[in-house]
Amino acid sequence: MKKIIKDKIEAGQEVLAYCGKCKADTDHVVSAMEDAKIRKVMCRACDAQHNYRKPKSLALAEKAEKTTKKAKPKTSRKAKTSPAKKWAELTAHYDPDSAQDYSLKKNYEDAAIIRHTAYGIGLVTKKIDQTKIEVQFEDGVRLLAINY
Repeated sequence: MKKIIKDKIEAGQEVLAYCGKCKADTDHVVSAMEDAKIRKVMCRACDAQHNYRKPKSLALAEKAEKTTKKAKPKTSRKAKTSPAKKWAELTAHYDPDSAQDYSLKKNYEDAAIIRHTAYGIGLVTKKIDQTKIEVQFEDGVRLLAINY
């Protein structure tokens, strides 16, 4: 069994790195280090100095290794209920003819049925505070102002 020994890399040594100017993996000279990590290198082919980037061949191999090791966990996602379906479920027990006309000046409680001039019939699903209510309309949920 062959033992692989990694040499300690120091400033001034040659390393293989990706050069953005050459658009290739080329030999570089380490010009700056920080905490035993290579930070800056100088390309031997074009003399450009830049941040150290792993060789593309090494980066692609590491990426392939990571993706093959981890299998994505299977999670069940709840199917999103369409606004129309939610509307049908909520209003099954309510009579749309009993809806009161919406007004900014009125106060509405949960489960009140209102008739909005632009959005149509809606059901108050939540009173957020004294000035706002959440209303489920056939095309979706809207926030409406009250008590103004």
